[in-house]
Amino acid sequence: MDSAEWYVLEDVVLRKPILRFQYATIWLNRLDWRRYAEWINPVTAALLPFMQHGPDEAWQLAVAFQRILAELYRRRLVEPEKLRFLAHFFSAYLPLTPEQKHRVQAALNERYPEEAKVLEEFITPWHEEGLAAGLAQGRQEGLARGRQEGLARGRQEGTQAVVLHLVRRRFGRVPQEVARSIRALPTRTLVALAGALLEIGSLEELRRWLKARETSEGLRHKKKPHTPVPQP
Repeated sequence: MDSAEWYVLEDVVLRKPILRFQYATIWLNRLDWRRYAEWINPVTAALLPFMQHGPDEAWQLAVAFQRILAELYRRRLVEPEKLRFLAHFFSAYLPLTPEQKHRVQAALNERYPEEAKVLEEFITPWHEEGLAAGLAQGRQEGLARGRQEGLARGRQEGTQAVVLHLVRRRFGRVPQEVARSIRALPTRTLVALAGALLEIGSLEELRRWLKARETSEGLRHKKKPHTPVPQP
């Protein structure tokens, strides 16, 4: 802080001073942020990014800011909406790298768990970024899962079409119940049916083949009853 200076307002007609006041100039970039890290004051918290700090101290300054934020919220000194605005203001003027954000969160969890728990009660820009990252990852995983399911479904439908075509070529018109039974088969059974059509001589034999496969598939998925083991 520089020495105080006087400022005088003068009446241009009377040429007499009508107001005299004193003010002091504060150079924020000359103030050490550590001196104000424990001040539970929203104005001080907002000015922290402009105070003197080294590039390696940004994450420590962010920890101090979030501790102040948590205390302001815990004491109900500032409304949550205004605290969120304050947090956005801070993050805009002191952006952190992903590594720095990780260090901030680790420091809060390890050294200041109570403050970290309080901060979870309202959404800050850092929480929003985490949510956005989680949603993006979820979308990517959903797309990947959708592609896999789509490919599997496509393979099954393609195999169904080929098998139904072979059945029509061999037996002519395919009854609806036979077509439904074929469409209900898994891909591996459809492939087996395509090979078996070389030996199946009639629609009746095809029906028996399908019924046998339906029975075997049902038995495969049916749980075996629990049989108690007699004690010796």
